[in-house]
Amino acid sequence: MKRTVTVEVAGQRYRLHAEADEAHVERLRTRVQERIDALSVAGARGGTPAQILAAVALSLADDLETCERRRRRIESSSRAALAALRERLASTAPAASPPTDGRVSE
Repeated sequence: MKRTVTVEVAGQRYRLHAEADEAHVERLRTRVQERIDALSVAGARGGTPAQILAAVALSLADDLETCERRRRRIESSSRAALAALRERLASTAPAASPPTDGRVSE
């Protein structure tokens, strides 16, 4: 269910329609505000709120791409490890022939 929430980011108040609960929106707002504060400490104080938010958006997008690359690497190495494990199990398991009378072998 969509609800209207008001958040303050970069000194500006925004009314947003969100399906997430207020606590989740507040956690996200806090993360964005922390990035803004870090930019201010790094010397990017002179920008307009829109410029600052654009810089934060680009920074968050970069983090997202980094996480997606990491996830793909982990998935790939996990698939390779599972394939090697399957191969090893198949090579060490005795060949079992299914029963011919339809019973399950023990």
